[in-house]
Amino acid sequence: MKFSPIALGLSALASLALAAPTGGGHYEQCVTQAEAELFIERYAAVIAAQPSDLGGPTLTARTIVARGYSETSDSANTQLGLPLGSVTVPTKQAFVVGSQQNPPVSATTLGVFVANCNYVLWQWVFTDFGSGVYPVKGFHLFEFNANGKAVQAWFEFNSIAGAADTGWTLIQPNGVEWTNGQ
Repeated sequence: MKFSPIALGLSALASLALAAPTGGGHYEQCVTQAEAELFIERYAAVIAAQPSDLGGPTLTARTIVARGYSETSDSANTQLGLPLGSVTVPTKQAFVVGSQQNPPVSATTLGVFVANCNYVLWQWVFTDFGSGVYPVKGFHLFEFNANGKAVQAWFEFNSIAGAADTGWTLIQPNGVEWTNGQ
């Protein structure tokens, strides 16, 4: 497995994480590497429309995220026609329903890193996104509550590859159509 310098740096940072102080909404214990990896396995099962150790994808989706869960992604917002900086998935229910209405995608995990006690960074690549012609690489950053459930996620991905894989016609600034990754 190859790691990028950024991934190695995050891994080193994560190894320094200490338990956060209690009270005031802080976390009593940190997410462990094993907990982070199990969460990612479950989340990946949800978006692939596959069962996990918790059951079917809908039950898994309901179980792994907290009430008030939301996701934000300018990459997705661009393709969905939503304003940049706005929330992409506003509620837990929208995540549960949307994750099963979207076409399933299989993720190859490139890395899972715990950072700052209650955050998990998941680096991934989808090879079956849309047409699957271009691999779509990206990441999710999840924030967890004291009960080990995700409360918020931010994700970004190679939106040019994603757009090309979902049938967009891409025109370069010089007016030439973008084809074959060129």
